[in-house]
Amino acid sequence: MNFKPCSLAQLFDPPDDYQGVFGWICGYSADAGFLEDAAERFSGLTKAQREHQGRMMLAVMLDPGNPQILPSEVPGVLHLPARSLTLPFLLLHAKVAILGFQGLDRFLLRIIVTTGNWTRQTLEESLDLAWHIDIEDKPAEGSRQERTDLAAVWSFLSWVRSYFDIRPLDVAIDPNNESAVATQKIAAWAAQLSTRHRGYRSRFFDNRDASLLRQLPDLIKHHAGPTARNYLALGSGYYESVQSGTSELCQQETHAPQQQHLYFDHLVCASNQRGVPGSWTSCSARPPRRARSARRARRHNNLCAGQ
Repeated sequence: MNFKPCSLAQLFDPPDDYQGVFGWICGYSADAGFLEDAAERFSGLTKAQREHQGRMMLAVMLDPGNPQILPSEVPGVLHLPARSLTLPFLLLHAKVAILGFQGLDRFLLRIIVTTGNWTRQTLEESLDLAWHIDIEDKPAEGSRQERTDLAAVWSFLSWVRSYFDIRPLDVAIDPNNESAVATQKIAAWAAQLSTRHRGYRSRFFDNRDASLLRQLPDLIKHHAGPTARNYLALGSGYYESVQSGTSELCQQETHAPQQQHLYFDHLVCASNQRGVPGSWTSCSARPPRRARSARRARRHNNLCAGQ
């Protein structure tokens, strides 16, 4: 059996017997080529059909340094401007989306967390990861983890949304405004399904209150169990180029959380290195020194984290 993962754009396809209603997207950057592909998949309508229909289906919040993507370029997609130039972050780098789909007397929310930007370059040139889950409106008992994840993602996107001008979507009192009704629907669905259950912690986390690496040890222990581990591999298309040498960030974190026994393998995948477009280079990994000493007799599992 061959496993063929979906591309980032294909994650906008509705499940069988559903249709796209509305979606919130945030990220560092996006381009019209990717968003056109995503909007056509999400809505099932061509560019001309969406232009004729005249309603918004996807709201996009990007880092303010990006040029404005006009509705005329991608009908059905609204690139929201920031409320001001003073924001509580230097870069909006989180790449997260919640998509709402509706079927016959039912609905579904999809969470997407990706390492790649919402661009054609991500689809055609980069090596990226995308994590996604679907949460149905009548969740089973075993979906408590997914609903906990949804609560965290929706809280994060709501916080990000507060720094963007959503007035074009806020003419909502008129029931004939389909865009406004759609945004209300997804908000109601998220409120209905977002539940933080006792004993469950979200697999989605952000760095508003603490750095990602500071949070990792405790989250790994919670989600992966108490089994001792001494290896964590980090990789990304732009995670410190080959020319940059040893990762200062990894060096600091390798020695900081000694009580958690986490080590970093300096795996660096670099795109377009050494003048070869589209090539990928892996730096040689150095085995953790402390893992070879006192804890050698123990058996360890390898833990890999993609970012």
